Amino acid sequence: MNANDSTRKGRVLNVTAAIVGNTLEWFDILVYATFVSYISANFFPGDRSVATLAALGAFGTSFIIRPIGAVVTGWIADRSGRRSALTITSILMFVGTGIIAFLPNHAQIGIAAPILLVTARLIQGFAAGGEFGSATAYLAEQSHRHRGYFASWQFASQGLGVVIAALFGGVLTAAYSEKELTDWAWRIPFYFGMLVGPVGYVIRYHADESPEFVATKARAAGGSVRPKLSQDFWQHVFTATALVIVASASLHMLISFPTLATSQFGIQREFGMWTQAYAGAILLVVTPLSGALGDRIGRQWLALASCTALVFAPPALFELLDTAPTTGNAMLVQLVLSLFAAVFLGALAAMMSDLFVPANRSMGLAVSYNVAVLLGGAFAPLIYAALSVYIGRVAPSYYVSGAALISLIAVIFVMNARWLPQTNLVQGEAL
Repeated sequence: MNANDSTRKGRVLNVTAAIVGNTLEWFDILVYATFVSYISANFFPGDRSVATLAALGAFGTSFIIRPIGAVVTGWIADRSGRRSALTITSILMFVGTGIIAFLPNHAQIGIAAPILLVTARLIQGFAAGGEFGSATAYLAEQSHRHRGYFASWQFASQGLGVVIAALFGGVLTAAYSEKELTDWAWRIPFYFGMLVGPVGYVIRYHADESPEFVATKARAAGGSVRPKLSQDFWQHVFTATALVIVASASLHMLISFPTLATSQFGIQREFGMWTQAYAGAILLVVTPLSGALGDRIGRQWLALASCTALVFAPPALFELLDTAPTTGNAMLVQLVLSLFAAVFLGALAAMMSDLFVPANRSMGLAVSYNVAVLLGGAFAPLIYAALSVYIGRVAPSYYVSGAALISLIAVIFVMNARWLPQTNLVQGEAL
């Protein structure tokens, strides 16, 4: 085996190690949302609508603790290495998902059931809070010359999580009755998610540390890199947060669209379940292609074009669907929004990574991403539903357009900035 083959296989392992946790995170988000009515029936007794709201509240608690997980895990990743932080998040994800998979219901253990469910969501949220920063920094630091391509796999993995979750939702709802789903079948995807945890841990344990972090550590005095916030760190965090806003809003639109299509436009329910897999597949394929293209022509230009498109395209697409609410037009909405989102996501991870030096990259990525998710995505499904009901069924598109405008301003700001940090050189590669 020659050195190039060895390096190639090592990078495949490293990419797999980085994306497995993010795939599981988005898988968990979707399966919880898909089976929330069955989860509420098991853990929150009483009126079904109130119980469902309570179950959604338990789901939302994970967003509250994410910033804390971002700071703690980001600090570990910047001091002890990206791989160390990733192994910790794997363990925490395994514990949180395992609790949900095997948790006795309210009829069996009473009030302890919802309390433990919230606890499990908090554990998952803490892990997810640190996952993005550590994994994105780890991917971006695999190769400076191909940073866009490697970093883009972080967002491509979200597409993979969407595909797997949609397949579980479609197959299980077709294979089992309502009673079976309520009694036990809803737990099946959580069993699967729990099993991914040990696999991810093993892969991450055997992966290499990122070359750029190793080079930075070798130049540092002592055995570890001391995380140090640069003078402009919080300005970079603010900029990165603004960049992520449209990514969070558009991804949650793709997730919420099947429900909107069914409830507001009268599209068949069966379409909604499988269209998520369709959108996820586009993200999985197009995002890394966009990342690779950005390495060649400049990722900021891709971000500028796709973000501009996301300002104007959503209202036009929803107007089309409002005029002719057909399955074909609904598919077109998902196709176009998925493509524009994927192109932007392919450029985004590397653009964010470029804002931070290695000594505080994981922390910066984690904090900015989780603040943006909290602002732009945590309440997006509720906002989309409320806009549809109280303003009109085209109104949710305005939220995506508004988020895109914020991110577009940030893209233009980055393109004209002169304060971006000079990334440390990796041996054998030039800036």
